[in-house]
Amino acid sequence: MSVDRVVPMLTKQQIAEMRDFAEKMPYSSTISKEFTDAASLAERWYEQRAATQEQETDAYLRPLKSAWRGYPFPADQER
Repeated sequence: MSVDRVVPMLTKQQIAEMRDFAEKMPYSSTISKEFTDAASLAERWYEQRAATQEQETDAYLRPLKSAWRGYPFPADQER
């Protein structure tokens, strides 16, 4: 990723729409290439953000889970 590019922060739906738009353009179109590249950058950003959020959630919940280990929650009990 180049430092002079702005990574588009999009949802999965928006990324799919961007790819769909790029596919409808003529193959040799500059617009098609730019939209395809932008969709790829957005997808990488989305995946990195999801991984970071998962790590942050794990880091937050890990101490709570070990503190409550063994505590009988209603969902853990058989009916």
